[in-house]
Amino acid sequence: MNKFQSLKILENNGDSVINFKGGGAVVATTDFSTPYIRSKRFTKLPREKNTILVWDWSGDSFKAIDVATIKNIKPLSDILRNVTDGEERHKSW
Repeated sequence: MNKFQSLKILENNGDSVINFKGGGAVVATTDFSTPYIRSKRFTKLPREKNTILVWDWSGDSFKAIDVATIKNIKPLSDILRNVTDGEERHKSW
């Protein structure tokens, strides 16, 4: 997955879980328009050719992620099993 594919997936997903090769994960977004994220101070991060900038909800900070370390990206809503339009909520969780 390249940088632009990763950004497109994150843009389409909104909040996402990014799993890394070798283990570890972060809950992140590329949507920096929320008042909470805009209120945070941005610390300049090194810009590398294959990195993307995300807001890391798990670490409560901006983070530069090397796309070569990404195993997969999953929408947080799928993991939380949020209901989409026309779908019934399961009665038992």
